[in-house]
Amino acid sequence: MQKKNIFVLGLDEASLPTLENVPGAGSYRFRADVGGRPVSPRKP
Repeated sequence: MQKKNIFVLGLDEASLPTLENVPGAGSYRFRADVGGRPVSPRKP
């Protein structure tokens, strides 16, 4: 399955714990902005 890009305004390391709790977070690729680097949820 292909990962879905999720663009998050104000994405930073402090936001990741909240995003990691989203159901199915492992199938999402979080991005800080259109040109930003992907930020993937950390592995437990």
